[in-house]
Amino acid sequence: MAEIRIELRDFDKNTLGDLDITSSDEFPLSLTYQNFDIRDFNSRNGGFSKTFKVPATKRNNKLLNHIYQDGNMDSKNVRGSLPSTIYSDNIPIVSGTLKITKILKGKDPLEYECNFLSDNMDWASKIKNKDLKELTFDNTSGGGNTGFVFENMQGLSNNARDATTFNANSDKPLFPLLSVGEGVSSRNQVTDADFVPCLYVKNIWDKIFAGEGYVVDSEFCNSEYFKSLIVPLNFEKQSELINDKYGKIQKNDGYVEAAGYSHNNGSINYTPHIGYNNLTVSRRWGYLTDNTNVAARYPFSGNFALDDSPLPSSVSTGNVQTGGSSNYSYLGDHTMVVINETGTHTIKFNIDFRHHRDSNDVSSWQNEKVKYKLRGELWEVDDDLDQDINSFYQAVEDSNNGNNTNTNITRRWDSGTISYTKDGNHDSTENFVGEYTDSSTEVGRKFIFTVSVRMVDYANNNSGRLKFGYQSGTMEVMGNDTINVGEDYSPVQFLLPKGKQSDFVSGISQMFNLQFFTDSKSKIVKVEPYDYFYQDYTQARDWTSKIDYSKPIEDEFINDIKSELIVKYKDASGDAFLERFNKKNDTEWGSYRELNSDGVFTEGTYKVENKYFSPSFNWYEGDYIDQDVGHSFTRRPFIPVYHTKFTNIDSERSVERAEKEFNIGARVLITLPVYAGANQYLSSQSGVRTGYSYNNNGEAVASNAFQTDFCRANFFHLDSAKNSADNNDTFGSFVQLDAGTYNGSTLSLDPNLSFNNITYDFSGQGSQTHIGLYQSFYSKMVEQLKQKPRIKTIYLNLSNTDMAILDFTRLVFIDGNYYRINKIIDFKPHLKQSTKVELVEYVDLGKKEVSSTLVMNISDSLNL
Repeated sequence: MAEIRIELRDFDKNTLGDLDITSSDEFPLSLTYQNFDIRDFNSRNGGFSKTFKVPATKRNNKLLNHIYQDGNMDSKNVRGSLPSTIYSDNIPIVSGTLKITKILKGKDPLEYECNFLSDNMDWASKIKNKDLKELTFDNTSGGGNTGFVFENMQGLSNNARDATTFNANSDKPLFPLLSVGEGVSSRNQVTDADFVPCLYVKNIWDKIFAGEGYVVDSEFCNSEYFKSLIVPLNFEKQSELINDKYGKIQKNDGYVEAAGYSHNNGSINYTPHIGYNNLTVSRRWGYLTDNTNVAARYPFSGNFALDDSPLPSSVSTGNVQTGGSSNYSYLGDHTMVVINETGTHTIKFNIDFRHHRDSNDVSSWQNEKVKYKLRGELWEVDDDLDQDINSFYQAVEDSNNGNNTNTNITRRWDSGTISYTKDGNHDSTENFVGEYTDSSTEVGRKFIFTVSVRMVDYANNNSGRLKFGYQSGTMEVMGNDTINVGEDYSPVQFLLPKGKQSDFVSGISQMFNLQFFTDSKSKIVKVEPYDYFYQDYTQARDWTSKIDYSKPIEDEFINDIKSELIVKYKDASGDAFLERFNKKNDTEWGSYRELNSDGVFTEGTYKVENKYFSPSFNWYEGDYIDQDVGHSFTRRPFIPVYHTKFTNIDSERSVERAEKEFNIGARVLITLPVYAGANQYLSSQSGVRTGYSYNNNGEAVASNAFQTDFCRANFFHLDSAKNSADNNDTFGSFVQLDAGTYNGSTLSLDPNLSFNNITYDFSGQGSQTHIGLYQSFYSKMVEQLKQKPRIKTIYLNLSNTDMAILDFTRLVFIDGNYYRINKIIDFKPHLKQSTKVELVEYVDLGKKEVSSTLVMNISDSLNL
């Protein structure tokens, strides 16, 4: 009977000690190992999870930091995952992590229930419920500035457009041209606001594994091909990005009468003013009496503020500020909203202003007719009002005269003059509601709302009297849900397409048929595509002598795989072009479909669907070519199109597009490196470079600028080969990207993320086929299944040493044939008995061309 022990390691990479177990012969240890179950193409399990109990001995209590005690704060994180290794006769069988899941106790602790995770199960279980937005990103490029700023989208000199700028230490964004709806400009041209930032897949991928303490060892994941993959951000602000830009002033404590003033200094008659104490004024019974046509302005203030700024609201900080020092407390507690962050903001207000006379007025004036005017106004001011009041007066007067040149004090909204003529008692409320959108990148912009009151009583030739004040209302500043040029859009993780980290890993794994093998002890995850995961035949382990012939050998025919095989992306929601294409074609866009009629597989459909990514429709975008300035329609860019409404994009006339919708879901695109010759998009005309009309002002003006060199990111590409001499689009010279070096040979792949092959038919030039993901990553595996559609179940006398050095990347040699390990079931290291093993024959058939393909006629319109 072998001795079993479980060693706990590490709070600081040190050995803590061995757990006491019941006994080796009674310990319920049976280990099942699995890397990739051929019955399920989506399986990427690996390793195992095992639950067992250990007694609450003195040693175990100490090792587990007396976690059983009520009130234990778990300062050593015992309830987390503890690195551990299971030994059999002092041979390390498997390493992983151990977690305490339950404690059973009476007066004293009795036992602990533990969960042991090994191999891929450790990191896979940890990322299963973690959102992608829990990752953190840091862009320290561009002059050492930290953060993500929506800028520098254009130009050959801008290295943000080059896929080769991937940096493992800097999460650098790319800005490819994507069509997500109608353009910003009213003309058929592109502005900076039409670009969408993207992150490298590898930056996201590496962070997921690094977050669990693992490093990926992979030729493929370090290749030029993998580093060229990017994910477009959902470029609308999520609640986490908007909140710290929000501030609100609210008045809900009922009517408060404003101070009334009369002007008695003839030298400044007709000067609009706010009735502050630094004017020469006399107060008269709380009424405004003014025969000189002077308007007094009263700022709205509230009794309550809501401020999501990291800085608290006060006299001079936060998104809500007082608007004056303590010497001017009559301004109210909250008078001013402030833009403290870059980007577009909206100032909204909805304010009720009460104006009235009643029987409590002096009786001799009670029935006089009164004429007056009100005007609601939103002002941008440059400082606290009491610090620069004279400048404010001057700007107000100049604004009324139409010649204000003070850009720091500007009237941004006004209701227009509202006139009243009232006899005797009356009680009225005027509602002022509106908004102003501010797109400046400057921070510290301050806004107040005022109502001006102007008495006009010429009919009676007497002083008018009026009571007035604010009844209720709100004034708020909020960051818009769109992001504008020059704006910082960090923290960028909130703009990633929604999903779990496990969904992202699964999505990438399904695209490239990735296989995983984890060394839990070294924290290294070995990852390669199926065809390159398994080592050469010369590295195979010979297990022929280990066969236990006392138990039957079974060949199980695989009935899980069906005669119709479909490998596809996740269906996209609200993508009109994909929906249109899929309704009119047998094979969905980006999918591969194969029918096997030779009887190898049973009847039915077997679908391998991506859990996270949807495909991207690519075609020529005519809405970005301004033909009025001499730009030919044949030069339109071939780019991803994400529209919620279908339109005829082949029309040479301007066709109204769907509204912009940046929430395009999870997509993946592939970029191309920029070389000295600059690869070009192929046009429908030989020798013609494609691009787009560009105008950096976003105005309704014609642009003669035509941009042919820009960051290219597509679902598939039509670009020329990558060499410095290639400045044209000569047919047949296409880009391929290096996907790793295997057995001394470099693997080069077409930049085509469709599972299906795509054949381009160029008028008068012939055709060219770009190989899709199925032929590159799945066809060899499926061909092996067609040759030997069975799983061999055999019992082998595996030793502890065999399991300690188990490596799923190495094939197994048995009786003249080579196999990959599908599963090792219930290995019991403490018992001397054979173990059930599932094997799948591994035949190197090489790549096989597939018959299914999408034919695209470049010179004609796509049949939609």
